Amino acid sequence: VLALAKNWSLQDIAFYIADRNGTGLGLAAVQGHNGSQTMKPLLPHIADVVSHKNTIKVERLFNVLNDEIREREAKFQAAKVDSWLAYRTQHPSDTMPALVVVIDNLLEFLQNNGPAQLIDLVRGAKSFGIYVLMTIDRLTTTTVPNDLQKNIGQQVVLRLNSKEDSEALLNKAFAYYLNPHDYGRGYIPEFPLPRE
Repeated sequence: VLALAKNWSLQDIAFYIADRNGTGLGLAAVQGHNGSQTMKPLLPHIADVVSHKNTIKVERLFNVLNDEIREREAKFQAAKVDSWLAYRTQHPSDTMPALVVVIDNLLEFLQNNGPAQLIDLVRGAKSFGIYVLMTIDRLTTTTVPNDLQKNIGQQVVLRLNSKEDSEALLNKAFAYYLNPHDYGRGYIPEFPLPRE
């Protein structure tokens, strides 16, 4: 998130972040006192921050994103284009940033909110310039529902704490051996060997 915000302007990218505590991955700070506390993003690129646990705010977030998809779809039809990139190329003065939806700790998010809305979003959002980034901190036998898994375009496996998890994702223990101080290093699952 920080690297993207550093390299792209507000007109180019915006973030919606859903995490455990609604702190925007530490990129938002508490504002207000006692009962009127809200989270204030520390980066201007952050459009909204919600907690997984607040199902009403998560629902509102999905409504905002679905409204944005409908609005973009109407603009694309009027411009006779089929993608966000084509629209931005054709209309460079129209401010339509890429939207990055960050779902931290996907398993907890799914426990609190279920998979249906997320599956719908992942299925159709990419062509509208809306990208969904999900993190998983542990593997289980039911880590990601099949309908969601089918619609995930790219996976990046960062350092893992067990050889078994690395082998389950990469067929090799490579991610287990990554240096924990080399932040951002990881592997993309490919055949026959993962790509670093």
